[in-house]
Amino acid sequence: MDLSSFFLFRNVLFNVANHLFVVGIIYINYILKLININSNKLILIKMLTLTRYLYPKEFVVLSFYNSMTSKKELKQCLFWIYELYYSGFVNDTFDAIYNCYFDFYALLNPSIIDLINKKVDLWKTKKDDSIIGLLVKHLYSKKSNNDMFLLNLSMSKITKKQIRKGPKPKWLKPYEPFQNQIRDIHSKNDEAVLFDINTMKSSDYQKFLDVLIKYFKNETKTDISSYPYLCSEIDETHYFSKKYILFVIKFLRDYKATNPSKMVIALNPFEISFIIEFKDFTGPLYRVLKTKRTYPIHSTFIKTYCSSSLLTSDILNETRNHWKIHCKDTPFWYEKFNSSCQDHLEFDFEFDEQSLECQQKSCLL
Repeated sequence: MDLSSFFLFRNVLFNVANHLFVVGIIYINYILKLININSNKLILIKMLTLTRYLYPKEFVVLSFYNSMTSKKELKQCLFWIYELYYSGFVNDTFDAIYNCYFDFYALLNPSIIDLINKKVDLWKTKKDDSIIGLLVKHLYSKKSNNDMFLLNLSMSKITKKQIRKGPKPKWLKPYEPFQNQIRDIHSKNDEAVLFDINTMKSSDYQKFLDVLIKYFKNETKTDISSYPYLCSEIDETHYFSKKYILFVIKFLRDYKATNPSKMVIALNPFEISFIIEFKDFTGPLYRVLKTKRTYPIHSTFIKTYCSSSLLTSDILNETRNHWKIHCKDTPFWYEKFNSSCQDHLEFDFEFDEQSLECQQKSCLL
C-alpha cells in the first residue's frame, strides 16, 4: 500500500469511527430520555390513586379540608369525606377527620377530641356509616382557624435555626435535656420550635412531652388537670406525634379554653338520605359519573397549599387512558377487578365520552 492509499484509508476509517460515535451518543441520549420518561410515568402511577368516582385521592382530602373551613355547604363536606370512605379508604377517612380537627379546630375546641375518639370506637364496633357524617357535622358547627395547619405546612420547610450564644438562664435548669427547646417555646420563636420538633428523635417524644408539661405547670402556673383531654402519653411510633406535640405547645402557650358545649349535633333526615343514596352505585355505567360527580375539586386551595408532583401531572389524560391502573389499589375497585362477576371484569365508565365539564371536575384548572 502506497502512502496516498494509506492516508485515504485512514481518513475513511476516521470518518466511520466519528459517525459511529455520533450515532452512539444519539442512541444513549434516546435511551436516557426513554428511561426518564418511563421513570416519571412509574412515579405518577405510584402517586396518582383514583377514588371510586375517579378523583385523585390526595385532592379529595384537601377538598374536604377546604370545604370544612370555608363552610359554604355541609353537603359538600359530606360528599368529599364519603367519596374517600366509600372508596374503601377507611383508615384514611379517620385520618382525614383527625387531621382536620388538629389543623383547624383543636385550638378553639380542644375537648372535642373525646367525642371523636368515642365515635371512632363506636364505629369499630357497629360499622355504622352515619357516624362519619355525625363527626363531620359536629366539627362543621364549630369555630375554626388555620394556625395549626400553616405551622404544620411550615415545619418541613425549615432546615436550620439560629443558635443562641451566651449562658442559658438559670430558670431553664429543671428542663434538661430540652433547655434549648423550652427556651424557644418561652420566647415564642416559632420557627425554632418547628425546627426543634421536626428534627427531634421519635424516641425523645415522650420525654419531651413530660418536660413540656412540667414547664407549663411551673412557669405559667397552668393547671393541667383542668384539661383532661390532653394526653400525657403518646405513641412515639405514630406519625401524628409531631403534630400533637405542636398542638400542646400552641394551645397551652397561646390559647385559653372556653367552656365547651356538650350538645352533640345530630344528622337530619335529608343528610342521612344523602349518605345512603351516595353509597349506591347502580344505574347505567355511562351515567354514573354524570350523576354522582356533584362537585369539582378545590383547585385554588390545592394549588396554594399542596406541594405534590401531581400539581404538574396531566391527570385528565391519565384518567382518560389509564384510570384502571390508577384504581388498582383502591379497595372499591380492587374488589371489582378481582371479582369473578363478568360485569365487573368488563366495567367501563366511558370516561373519555363524558362531557368535558364532568371530566374536568377531578382536574386542577
